[in-house]
Amino acid sequence: TKQLQLQLLNYTPGTLTHADYTTPAMKNYRSSEVILNSVHEYEQKYPAGLNGFILLMHIGTGPERKDKFYNRLDELLAWLQQKDYQPVAINKLLEE
Repeated sequence: TKQLQLQLLNYTPGTLTHADYTTPAMKNYRSSEVILNSVHEYEQKYPAGLNGFILLMHIGTGPERKDKFYNRLDELLAWLQQKDYQPVAINKLLEE
């Protein structure tokens, strides 16, 4: 039998970026403002901040969610850059 060489990755829990798919009709709905604030709060709470953090975001969300978090991506990236974080693509992490 042939074995697949796969690496399992998961996002780092602690922020609400994974909730960007939720809609106002859902019990677990989180607005983009709440999601962004959760990233800021996490970064301030831990000494390592977001170093090594894997953020999960959904580029496509249902039409019921008008408040698309991906529209705040420029704001998030500018803030990360201001804090001297350097985003790294997952495939680059796997090369190391």
